[in-house]
Amino acid sequence: MKSFFFDRDGIVNKRKIGGYIQSPDEFVFNEDFFDIFSKVALYGYLTVIITNQQGVGKGLMSENALNEIHSEMQRILLEKTGYKFDGIYYCAAATAVRQSKRTKLYKQ
Repeated sequence: MKSFFFDRDGIVNKRKIGGYIQSPDEFVFNEDFFDIFSKVALYGYLTVIITNQQGVGKGLMSENALNEIHSEMQRILLEKTGYKFDGIYYCAAATAVRQSKRTKLYKQ
């Protein structure tokens, strides 16, 4: 099946300068994203997020908090576009080589 992979922070949502998004209230979609996402989903692509979430690995937030952010993100996305992500994969390591994390997430 054809797939489209999105990075989360900076693509799907606005980055939090100088820190990590730690709650659903801090997560703000990039407004252009809804239109882009709708078109990708409409064309039948499997939609997937791959993202580094070092805040979890550094102990600044829990995996439960990250899952709450992603649940709210999915709810809003479904409400605004009629679609949601087919998969969300993240690396929560505090430090690692970025390329190897991306390759591992892609293979999942």
